[in-house]
Amino acid sequence: MDLEPVVEEAFARLEEEGVDAFEVAGISEQTLSVEAKRQMVESFERSLSAGIALRVVYRKRLGWSSTMDLSSPEIKKAVKSAVDSAKFSAETKEAVIASPQVPSGDFAERVGRSFSEISDDDKIDLALSLESAAIASDSRISRVRSPRYEEVTSAVFIRNSNGISASGRRSMAYLTLQAIATDKGGAESSYEIGFSPRFEDLEPKAVAASAAARAIRKLGSRGMNSAFLPAVFENRAAASLLGVLAPAFFADNVQRNKSPVAKRKGEMVYSELIDIIDDGLLPGGFASFPFDGEGIPSQKTTIVHGGRIVSWLYDGPRAAIDGAKSTGNCRRTGIVKTPSIGVTNCFIKAGSSSLKSMVSSAKKGLFVTDLLGVHTANPITGDFSLGAEGIAIEDGVLDSPVRGITIAGNVHDIFRDVVAVGNDFVQKGAYASPSIMVKSISIGG
Repeated sequence: MDLEPVVEEAFARLEEEGVDAFEVAGISEQTLSVEAKRQMVESFERSLSAGIALRVVYRKRLGWSSTMDLSSPEIKKAVKSAVDSAKFSAETKEAVIASPQVPSGDFAERVGRSFSEISDDDKIDLALSLESAAIASDSRISRVRSPRYEEVTSAVFIRNSNGISASGRRSMAYLTLQAIATDKGGAESSYEIGFSPRFEDLEPKAVAASAAARAIRKLGSRGMNSAFLPAVFENRAAASLLGVLAPAFFADNVQRNKSPVAKRKGEMVYSELIDIIDDGLLPGGFASFPFDGEGIPSQKTTIVHGGRIVSWLYDGPRAAIDGAKSTGNCRRTGIVKTPSIGVTNCFIKAGSSSLKSMVSSAKKGLFVTDLLGVHTANPITGDFSLGAEGIAIEDGVLDSPVRGITIAGNVHDIFRDVVAVGNDFVQKGAYASPSIMVKSISIGG
């Protein structure tokens, strides 16, 4: 869908309203989802959504409205709603519309054929092959749940009264499934995802094999006695912990004193082995895009270097409060929700340790493969008590699978106590990490 005419219409109407500043964001999203079941197509769904979101500043007050009805009468209503909400809102320091910034890097990404050029049959074949590859990988894989091919094409056009005009488009394809393994009356499952902006780079056999292998290695899981032991967090479990840690670096949390490290910028807070980066320009990244939710060019931001906090993540309003520049971290999660600070591709930089060497160094401990209930962790304090699954480490080697345990602590302490960072970096979502080893964690059996 061509967003420019509706954005320009809203822009022209806002120019006539006599407000101090304003922004119009047009977003469209085209999706396709194909799910297989028993080598047949279980579902085939297409969708198209589009809308505009408006922000208005009037006498230090901020107004907001949105609409997914892009007819002229509804655009007129949305403009009036945004202006009225600004006039009747309380004054706030966040009543700021972003100003243009010079790009600090290029959005350079290999692209393949447009998804519209690829036949539906080819996309269906990917979903079917996910299921068949998982079943064929091992006799203990009894069934596969929701083997799915999905694609999303997002188009964004943002224009504001301060001179920002940004338009961009990006497509991403995903393969997901859950493999279920059974043996001796027990059953275990594991989810896996693969993604790429290039259809040609999707690897259904590899994704299916990973889901199957992860499910199989859980078979025969047992409990574990409560203890304080060294732990190695597998890359995806470490990424989950990073997701708990990251909000402490969001400028809005820092300014509201809702971050335990709010006054520690420039200090050595974590292990010297820890480098944390947010990179909206990462080629092939899960959340890469040329610009953020305000039209500010995406960039690569080092948040933590050698354990030292060196930067917060900013959007336009929060940067203005600190007299800083936006880091391009305004995120939109659709039309109806107001934008807020968030990560793009946030990751821990890979280290030099092999997984084998970290397990060997632990001698007796826990290899954590999955964390359960991560959403229950406290993002303000960093405290957590989570369900966990993994593999016991005995005599420096991986021993037997473990489940039904909890691990507890504080995420800031975890990253302070990192003694090794792995070379097995992998990205499965907006947060990514290599495996990491920590001195000790509290395990509840």
